[in-house]
Amino acid sequence: MSSNSGFSNYAILLRLILLALVGLAACIVTWLFFAGLRFAREISVTAIRPESGSAYGIDMSAFKEGPLLGRGDSNSAPTLSTTVLREDANQLGPAHSPHQEIRDLGGGRFSHWGDGLVFSTSDNSDPRANSRKYVVEISLYLPFYYVLLAAAFLSGAVIANHREITRAARAGQSIVVHNRVLRWTRENIIPPLLGTLVAFLALAAIGEAYIRITTPFTELKWPVHFDPRIGFLFEPNAELRFTNHLDFWVAERINSLGFADRELNFNSLRRGCHVAFIGDSMVEAAQVRNDEKVQSLLEKKAAGAHPEWRLTASAFGFSGTGQLNQITFYDSFVHNLRPKLVVLVFTGNDFANNSSVLEALRNGWHPDHPPRLFARQDPRNEVYEWIQIDPDWRRYLLKTKTQPNSNNPAQHALHSFMKEHSLLYSWFWAKFSLFHPETVSELEGPTLADLIAMRVAALRATDDYRRQLSEWDNSYNSDLDAVFYDEELPKFFSDALNLTGFALSEFQRRVKQDKGNLVILTTSQMSLPRVARPGQKRDPLISRRQFLRLEAIARTIGIPVIDQYTYVVQNGGNLLAA
Repeated sequence: MSSNSGFSNYAILLRLILLALVGLAACIVTWLFFAGLRFAREISVTAIRPESGSAYGIDMSAFKEGPLLGRGDSNSAPTLSTTVLREDANQLGPAHSPHQEIRDLGGGRFSHWGDGLVFSTSDNSDPRANSRKYVVEISLYLPFYYVLLAAAFLSGAVIANHREITRAARAGQSIVVHNRVLRWTRENIIPPLLGTLVAFLALAAIGEAYIRITTPFTELKWPVHFDPRIGFLFEPNAELRFTNHLDFWVAERINSLGFADRELNFNSLRRGCHVAFIGDSMVEAAQVRNDEKVQSLLEKKAAGAHPEWRLTASAFGFSGTGQLNQITFYDSFVHNLRPKLVVLVFTGNDFANNSSVLEALRNGWHPDHPPRLFARQDPRNEVYEWIQIDPDWRRYLLKTKTQPNSNNPAQHALHSFMKEHSLLYSWFWAKFSLFHPETVSELEGPTLADLIAMRVAALRATDDYRRQLSEWDNSYNSDLDAVFYDEELPKFFSDALNLTGFALSEFQRRVKQDKGNLVILTTSQMSLPRVARPGQKRDPLISRRQFLRLEAIARTIGIPVIDQYTYVVQNGGNLLAA
C-alpha cells in the first residue's frame, strides 16, 4: 500500500509540475505577444528594390523568426512600429514618414508600414551601390492566435488536473492553517488584494463597454491638403471627424472652398450685409458643429433683432495660422465676397504665428522655405519683403529625432497596443497627457519643447541663423507664446510684433480698397490670469500685456479692437467657458 501511495504522490507531483510548466509557457506566449523580442538584421543589397524618386523598399516579412512577426504602422495605428533603421553607425529618420515625402525628399526618412519598409538614404544615393551597411532593428511578436492556443491548453490542463489541483489546494490550506504568519496573510492581505483586483477589472470592463457604447466614432479624419498658392486647407467637401476623446466628438462636412463652415449661399450674400471672420483654430472651431459656430449664431441673432440687415456671415479659419498667413485667405476667397465687415480674430499665439523663425521652430520647416506666406524686414532699409510659399518646403524640413525617448521597445509596443484596442485606455491617456507631458515624451516621442531645442540646434548649424540664434534662451522652448507676456522682449519676439503690425496694415489696405471695414476681435484667453515666467520680475499688468501690445499696434494703424475679455467681465460671464 505504501509503495502505491508513494507512486501516486509522485504522479500527482509530476502532473502539477507539468501544469505549472504549461502555465509558464502561457505566460511566455502572452509576453511575446505584447512585448516581443528585439532583433537586428543587416539588409542585403539583393533584398532592396527601387520604388520611385528617393524611395527604396524591402519586404519586412523576410525578417521573421519562426512564428515571430513584425508589426508595421497602419491607418488605425500610424506610429505602432518601433523599427529603427541605421546607415553604418548613424540612425536614419524621421520614422513614420509619409511615403510621398520619402519619395520626394528622402534624407533618411522611412516608414515601416504593414509588411514593408519604405526608406531613403541620408544623401538620397542608391543604397545598392553606395557601399554602406544598412541595419534594421525590429521587434518581432507572436500572433494573437498563439495566445488563444495557450489559453486553451492552459484551460484544458486545469480541467484535466482539477482533482490534483484540489488536493494540492487542500495540502496548501493545511500548511497555511498551521502557520501563524501565512494564516494572518491569508486572512488580512489576500482578500483585499483579490477584491481590489476584481473591482479594478470590473470597473475597467464597465468603463470600456460604456465608452464603446457612447462614443460616436474613434477614428479621426483631418483631411488637410497643401495648396502652393494658399498654404494648408481642408480638402473641399471632405468629411471632418475630430475628437479629444474627452468631451467632444464632431463630424462635419468641409465646404467647397476648403474651410470648416457651411456652404456659402452667394445669392444671399449679394442681397445684404456680409461679415467675414478670418482667423486660426478659434475660427476653424473644429470642436463644435457648424450650426453652433459664431458665424451661425450671429446670423440667427441678427435675423431676430434686425431682419432688415439681411446679415450673412462666413468663416475662413485654419489652425496655426497668423495674420500674415491669412492674407492668402483674403486674397483667394474673401476679396471676391466684398464683405461689409471683416473680423480678424486674434488669439494669444498669433504674434508668434507671424514670425517665420518662431513658426519654423514650432513646426519644423525652414524659415526661408515655409509652406505659408510670411514676411521679413530688411535690416538695411527696414523695408518689408515677402517670403513666398515654397512648393518644395518639405525638402528643407529641419532634422530632428522622432523616435520615442523610451529605450524599452516592449513598453512602447504595449502602450501602442492598448491605444489601438482600448477606448478606455485612450481616454485615460488623453487625460493623463494633459498633466504629465514628460511621460508622453517617454512613450510617444519628444515633447514640443524637446523638438524646439533640436530645431534651434539645426538652425544654428547653418550660416544664416548661427549668429541670430546665438543668444537663444532654452527657457523659451516650453511655451513660445508665453514670452510675449514678458515686459521686455528678446529680438525674435519683438520682430514678431513688428511683423504683426505689417500684416494688419496689409489687411487694412486690402479691406479699404474693397470698400469694407476691418475690426479686430481679441479672444478672452489672451487675458486670463497668469504668473511671470521663471527669471522674470513680477509684472502687475502681465495678464493684459499681450492685449495692450496688440491694442497699441492697432491704434497706430487705425483698426478698432473689440476685447472679448472686457465684454465677458462686464457682463458677468465665465472667462474659462468663453
